[in-house]
Amino acid sequence: MYENLFGDKNHSYRHGMSGTPTYKIWAGILSRCYNAKVKIYKYYGGRGIKVCASWLDFINFYEDMGERPNNLQLDRINNDGDYSKDNCRWVTAKENNPSNKGDLKDDMPGKRFGKYIVLHRVIKKPGHRYYLCRCDCGIEKILNGGDLRRGHSTQCINCKHNSHKNWFERYKNAAK
Repeated sequence: MYENLFGDKNHSYRHGMSGTPTYKIWAGILSRCYNAKVKIYKYYGGRGIKVCASWLDFINFYEDMGERPNNLQLDRINNDGDYSKDNCRWVTAKENNPSNKGDLKDDMPGKRFGKYIVLHRVIKKPGHRYYLCRCDCGIEKILNGGDLRRGHSTQCINCKHNSHKNWFERYKNAAK
């Protein structure tokens, strides 16, 4: 299917697709399944997700899946299954991650994230989840649900300021 334009000895030019979106997706699945230094490895290779032996060669991946259609992502049909021709398909971002699009049950109200407790969902942007939250100090703020889940929003600026102030006071007193 591919002609080696630069001779058999130079494997980097074997398919000429190394900068394409399709190649980048293939390289990404290898990276998250086999490179323990990648931040999301724990969700893929770290829990046993592998790439089928045939797909370890880009040309085989390309022959099975074809060119990446515009704006589509590679999705594993069985989330616990490996990357293979029988378990992968091209889908939209919404199909690939419905939890970010509001399609799943909203179980956030009442949950605690650091010093915040979630009161209720508010509509701020279509397709995103924002919540009215109350900090233990009483300040209410609208926060992004993804930031809450990832631990990026755990206390308000007032609490953060007071904790630094209290730390400095304890440091001064301990130094005396």
